[in-house]
This record gives sequence, C-alpha cells and structure tokens, in this order.
Amino acid sequence: MTKKEVAKLLAVLAAAYPRLEISEMTVKVWLEMLGDISYEVASAAAKKLMLTNTFPPSIAEVRE
Repeated sequence: MTKKEVAKLLAVLAAAYPRLEISEMTVKVWLEMLGDISYEVASAAAKKLMLTNTFPPSIAEVRE
C-alpha cells in the first residue's frame, strides 16, 4: 500500500468512527505496519471490521 492509500483508508475509518484522530504519525505507523498488504485487502478487512466493531480497529485487527 502507498502512503496515499493508507491516508485514504484512515479517512474512511475516521468517517465511520468520528472520534478517531489521524495525524501524520498515524499515517506513518500504519504505512510501516500495513505497507506489505494491498489497499484492496486492507480496505476489505477494515470494512468488515466496521460492520461489527464499535471501536476503531487496530493494525493487528486489520492484518488478521
């Protein structure tokens, strides 16, 4: 995934979870930890988690 795609993924999560705060450091960490996964896979995982989680998913949950 690219930095732009990570930012897009986090923006979607922030829209679903309004209290989620995203900073440049957030994007950097998520890119480092999820950069080896395609945007399509990460996005599908995040969307699935949004259907069942009342709190924003962690990096580990997206990877799972």
